[in-house]
Amino acid sequence: MAERFGAIEVGGTKVVCGVGADPLNFDTVVRIETRDPDSTMAEVVDFFRTAQTKSGPISGIGVASFGPLNVDPRDPRYGQFFATPKPGWSEYPLRQGLLDALGLPVSVTTDVNGALLAEAAYGAALGVSNAVYVTVGTGLGAGILVNDLLVSGFMHPEVGHMRVPAHGVEGSCPFHKNCLEGLVCGPAIAKRAGKPAEQLATNDPLWDDIAINLADMCVNLLCVLSTERIILGGGVMQAPGLLEKVRTQTETRLAGYLPVNSELDGFDTVIVAPGLAELSGLTGALRLIQTAPSNPI
Repeated sequence: MAERFGAIEVGGTKVVCGVGADPLNFDTVVRIETRDPDSTMAEVVDFFRTAQTKSGPISGIGVASFGPLNVDPRDPRYGQFFATPKPGWSEYPLRQGLLDALGLPVSVTTDVNGALLAEAAYGAALGVSNAVYVTVGTGLGAGILVNDLLVSGFMHPEVGHMRVPAHGVEGSCPFHKNCLEGLVCGPAIAKRAGKPAEQLATNDPLWDDIAINLADMCVNLLCVLSTERIILGGGVMQAPGLLEKVRTQTETRLAGYLPVNSELDGFDTVIVAPGLAELSGLTGALRLIQTAPSNPI
């Protein structure tokens, strides 16, 4: 029997848990409402205990979670939340709680890192060693892969808080106002438009402004990282035509500087939509624990 692992995707509204040997084909998947950390994680622990009782042992657990989060395995606080606006979750020791309750190896990364790992192994970043996964939704987060390794320093990348030209708009970020997230995330669009993003007409000129902001981000990522692929996901990117607008604006802003041949491959192969469905975070979490070099308890 193939070695089985557990996977957890911790989101702001729900926690998805799965068990399996194949990251693309889980044996069992459940969804749990995200409440306070103690009651939420108690339900998560019960799921894995029951899964082992019914179907046999699992070898470890991979976690892909919202952040900000300590993702440095060398740090004693590895897997612990930093200050987060999610009530009750600031400083919560996510990894340590799972270790104490289950006694299994646990690897932890961010939700966008998890999605990027999945896309690199099975989806839109398959075949490249350098990629960025960006999700634009309630906030804006990104995972960065350089030479097949996830990038982190004193914490994970915070692409959403890079500065881009605001073009006279006052953004909504409580920390930086006019950072990228403060201009293009769902709540920021609602503030700029006076109504939710999903109520905007496809031809609303605000989408052109959002595309310009996101194109400025793409230019920065391409020039600084020399990345081969930028994957744009999340609810905001579901707006019809937005991805194409971002590609066009990125190409315009680069003005032919990078060697992307628009006739042979072009920006439609550089700036792309995700290749996997909604379980990409869970798939990445399982991939994380399966490929971990060592997972000391």
